[in-house]
Amino acid sequence: MFTTSQDLYNLAQDYIKFFPKDEKDIKEITEKVKAVCLAETKKVVEVVGVYQKASTGSASLNEIVTANKKAQDLLITARFATFLAIPGSFMMVPALSKVAKEYDIPFVPESVAKEFDL
Repeated sequence: MFTTSQDLYNLAQDYIKFFPKDEKDIKEITEKVKAVCLAETKKVVEVVGVYQKASTGSASLNEIVTANKKAQDLLITARFATFLAIPGSFMMVPALSKVAKEYDIPFVPESVAKEFDL
């Protein structure tokens, strides 16, 4: 974790660099957020489709296992989105993501980590 307060300060300074500074940066971040939303929407559609097939008995075991894995990823996304709904919580994302990595707990969804290089 953090050994000194300087470690936390350095981590916060690294993340402050990611804040948009001009219109171009805002457009880039908006496109990244749009890509994350599209990826998560696609995942939801696939999971619901497989679960509908499974309810009629026409889904294979492999499809169900894959859908269950995607559903777990969606729960991680829901937890992350719920956390971000708390006012001011985005300031704690760097610290919490570092702690989550240390304890091997998935905190940031894969689509967000891929788009924002976390």
